[in-house]
Amino acid sequence: MSEINKPSFQKPVDPQLMAKILFFVELVNMKTITKASERCGVSKSTGSRWLCELQDELGIPLYQGSKVDNKITDAGLFLYEQFSQVNEDVNEILNQLTHYATETIGKVSICCAPIPLYSERLVLTLINDFTKLNPNVEVQLVVTPRAMEHSHLHDFIMSSSTSNTRQSEEPQHLDVTNLLEESFVTVASPEYIRQNGEPLIPSELTNHRCLYSGSFFDSGQWIFRDSNETIPICIDKKLQISDSVMVVAAAVSSMGIAYLPKFMVNPLIDEGALVPLLTEYETDRWYLNLYYHPSNRTSQCVQQFRQFFINNHRDLAQQLLVTTKPAEIKVPGILL
Repeated sequence: MSEINKPSFQKPVDPQLMAKILFFVELVNMKTITKASERCGVSKSTGSRWLCELQDELGIPLYQGSKVDNKITDAGLFLYEQFSQVNEDVNEILNQLTHYATETIGKVSICCAPIPLYSERLVLTLINDFTKLNPNVEVQLVVTPRAMEHSHLHDFIMSSSTSNTRQSEEPQHLDVTNLLEESFVTVASPEYIRQNGEPLIPSELTNHRCLYSGSFFDSGQWIFRDSNETIPICIDKKLQISDSVMVVAAAVSSMGIAYLPKFMVNPLIDEGALVPLLTEYETDRWYLNLYYHPSNRTSQCVQQFRQFFINNHRDLAQQLLVTTKPAEIKVPGILL
């Protein structure tokens, strides 16, 4: 390989040298040091000094005589022609950057746990509202039952936890805002109760087929409380389903007993498709949280989306989740 074709790994150009070269470009354009200095926002003495230093540093004369007009050397003309385009490019880049100050531009990546009604209605509605206001924002939404495992790939992670596991599951490198909080409800279909009987105390759940959702419980325990006594029930994972939508479907299909956040089952209880069990016992709390990276590590676009999402979440959650009619819940394979 010849010397000229070898890759060059040089240090960045001295910013002061770049300033002097761009001053020289303005000097050629404006014809005089006085006008070029005014154009660049420096004193005439500074401009004169920059010009002398530039020639000394390059080791070649750029102009002849005391006037620049019609006195540029061949080397000076070459430098001018090359860097006049650079100067135009810099100005164009700066002009384009002004758009970022006046409108939101960028990408937002979201990873959400699959929660009936929530991901397909509330999250999509807020994304739609935000992109209508900010049409130059690109949004990516991924729905997965193991959302926290992808925290390093996304700007936002919407994932659930329980009182029993909340502290141990929250990643220390992310900030968090709680979006929803609900108690769990133990439910089964009327047909399941007719065929298998109704558990009257939590310990009797071990005699029943329990629908276990890995998206809610890593510990395999359902928590009950009676007179401040905590009663953890270890669930026999005879039917483990990763997707919470399918857990609801299985419960409605009389496949077993489910332990789910209240908002997911209340409409079905009102309709009679599910029956609440063990109602005299308190249950664990379910939390849906928004996890995100600290502001000093995110773009302005991501920060604006976060603020918009949090500011508008509560009212929309009340509208879409609390007031949802039973017929609006679509469970795969089940006609409600």
